[in-house]
Amino acid sequence: MNVADLGRENIRKFGEYDSLYFQGRVFSNIEMDLKGRSLAAGLRGLGVRAGDRVGVLLTNCPETLFSYTACFYLGAWVMPILFVLMPEEIGYILEDSEAEVIITQKLWLSKVLAARAKAPKLKHIVLIDPGESSPEYISIRELIEKSEPVTEMYNTGDDDVAVLLYTSGTTGTPKGVMITHKNLYTNAIASADCMQLEHGDVSLIALPLNHAYGILTGITSSIYGVKSVLMSWFQPEEALRLIEHFRVSIAAFVPTMLIQLLNVPHLERFDTSSMKIWVCAAAPLRLDILERFEATFHGKVLEAYGLSEASPGVSTNRIRMPYKPGSVGLTYPGVQVSIQDESGKILKPNERGEICVRGRNVMKGYYKKPEETAEVIRDGWLHTGDVGYIDEDGYLFLTARLKDLIIRGGENIYPVDVEKVLMEHPDIVDVSVVAVHDEVYGEDVLAVVVPRPGSGLSEEGVLEFCETRLAKFQRPKKVVFASMLPKSAVGKVLKKNLRKQFGGFGGLTGPKLEKKNGGDGGHTKS
Repeated sequence: MNVADLGRENIRKFGEYDSLYFQGRVFSNIEMDLKGRSLAAGLRGLGVRAGDRVGVLLTNCPETLFSYTACFYLGAWVMPILFVLMPEEIGYILEDSEAEVIITQKLWLSKVLAARAKAPKLKHIVLIDPGESSPEYISIRELIEKSEPVTEMYNTGDDDVAVLLYTSGTTGTPKGVMITHKNLYTNAIASADCMQLEHGDVSLIALPLNHAYGILTGITSSIYGVKSVLMSWFQPEEALRLIEHFRVSIAAFVPTMLIQLLNVPHLERFDTSSMKIWVCAAAPLRLDILERFEATFHGKVLEAYGLSEASPGVSTNRIRMPYKPGSVGLTYPGVQVSIQDESGKILKPNERGEICVRGRNVMKGYYKKPEETAEVIRDGWLHTGDVGYIDEDGYLFLTARLKDLIIRGGENIYPVDVEKVLMEHPDIVDVSVVAVHDEVYGEDVLAVVVPRPGSGLSEEGVLEFCETRLAKFQRPKKVVFASMLPKSAVGKVLKKNLRKQFGGFGGLTGPKLEKKNGGDGGHTKS
């Protein structure tokens, strides 16, 4: 199977229709396919062959989708690169992958040129911006316009890699996640089945297409002939305007985006009556935000769970199934989830342990890292590093990352339990709980709090609030305040940054938290 065949099946099934809107331009499904196949011919002229890695460093745009289609047709590996990464990180990815071609835009050209110093094998830089080719750069328009579309699709096997997606490095050196055609193909079909999409639905794509979550969203839309409205990047007010104008019925977001939508002034200006589903993943969604969102906008919020190593979808809530607050739903078709303890024993319902995944969606492995692969895939189970439980009805609940777990004097403390209580405080806007070094207990609890502006919230007030709501061992030993938390490109709190700043040998008297939004923009979970 080849992921590109989903596009061909789309044309066979639905004929020609307007499939993509982007900044005033409308593309039909046939035009999208032709441009992808023409670019495939152009890349083949540059020497790209099956198994070669092609970097794609772009903001959301049609050229991103052309590039993916072209690589799939050739059997080359799509290698999305986050544009928020620093040149050193981009250089590492290019060097590690041995990519010879990268497709980018002038907006990020300086980063690519700086990164090229670490990647001597990089031969070609393809730019999507208007302009003719030069000795330094190649115009994507010329590659497309001067090439006859390829007619033959590379016959990929189930185990052939479709996407090489590097993790963010938030847990160490970035690792290339090898996602096969079978992984992506079956996960996209399962996702479409869970969402129960129909031809005529309109999807808003505001997530980055260079992230596993965004890639899946884009591919899923083609299965049922869904029209996509693509945003370069998320802007809350513009998103609501597009939803109203195009009568959008489904959109995928992360919790931070939902909060930003709620904070748009004068929401009554926008008509969201066409919305059926707001998919939300990548980080836990507070119940009070979910309830407020559904009371404000039309449609149902469906929480989901996944990670890059699972291509990425693992579980989701369904529109026509019972909803359980705090749950990320039931597993995708073809996916199994178990909860295991440290010895690998599968636990009973409602017992907390590590979430492990098995099925057609599990990655082939980490590129050139067999030892790291063996660490996370054991006996066929992908060990996610996430902690959770499955209830008696099969619904999955997330509670923490294993690396986020706080062990205080032998007692396990799950940050999410403390964070939920703190978020009940009327003067707390956002919070993250992390472990800090303690001479007596080994680790203790630190709460990094974003207070409501002008509230005058104090550390003593927060600690007093916790006294009757948390067990003594769960209560924060220290509270620090910040104007915002460091977050990734998809809105996930970068706890590693907080641990690094407060959790070392400096203990609870570490340096002050920076008042700007930090982070490296990467993300492994979706």
